[in-house]
Amino acid sequence: MNSSDTKSTSRKNKSKNQTKIKGINYYDHHKYDKFWVGRDYEHLSEVAAIKHLLAGSKFKKGLDYGGAYGRLVPTLSEFTEELILSDPSGEQLDFSRKYLKDFKFSTLLLTEDAHIPVKAESLDLLVMVRVSHHLVDPTKNFEEIYRVLKPGGKAVIEIANSAHFFNRVKWAAKLKTVPKTPIKVGQYSNGIVDDIPFVNHNPETIFKELNDANLKVVEILSVSNLRSRLIKQVIPLNKMISIESRLQTKLAGMKFGPSIFVLVQK
Repeated sequence: MNSSDTKSTSRKNKSKNQTKIKGINYYDHHKYDKFWVGRDYEHLSEVAAIKHLLAGSKFKKGLDYGGAYGRLVPTLSEFTEELILSDPSGEQLDFSRKYLKDFKFSTLLLTEDAHIPVKAESLDLLVMVRVSHHLVDPTKNFEEIYRVLKPGGKAVIEIANSAHFFNRVKWAAKLKTVPKTPIKVGQYSNGIVDDIPFVNHNPETIFKELNDANLKVVEILSVSNLRSRLIKQVIPLNKMISIESRLQTKLAGMKFGPSIFVLVQK
């Protein structure tokens, strides 16, 4: 083999490796903890939703699916005896061990799209928050959630809502309805164009896909209903969360907010 053939083979192998890394380790250089600076309202709204949906429950084994550096670990620890934090980024999981050194949990690296490397029917609870944004087609993920949950096991799934109230108004102004298919809304780029899929979903489509995966919808909540820069400047945070907590159930039927939280059961 001559030198040009060697270089060509090297480039092909390098390209294959880059594709594999790009396909799963989206967040290895993403400072996700920094993303949440100044987003206390959104964080506490999601905490309130989880606490409402899991109120009065205690699960033996739970998994935070795509939980990054463990933002929700302190909350989920209240409801689980054993908690696993999973993510496709080894850097995020490494950071979690320093960030959450006072909490007891294990970490699990996700190395394949839509696959959770745990035994079938081994989990009592699974929580998937801020992940649907990056799933253009979540059907395989829902099938995998079904596989790993025990019979009667529960999952809290957050949906990035393309059909929230203000979006419906915008589409109605065009004499159209919000599409049932995912809508691309943007991307995070760390120097690579289209590095991460970034979409919103129509909740009605997601509900059908959950049903097809034999995951029964038990309850839904409308979350982050007051997400507005102006409102944040006018109303104190504790007051906003108090109002938000009441609105989550009242506005659920309207699917009002930009996030929909769904409690499902196998």
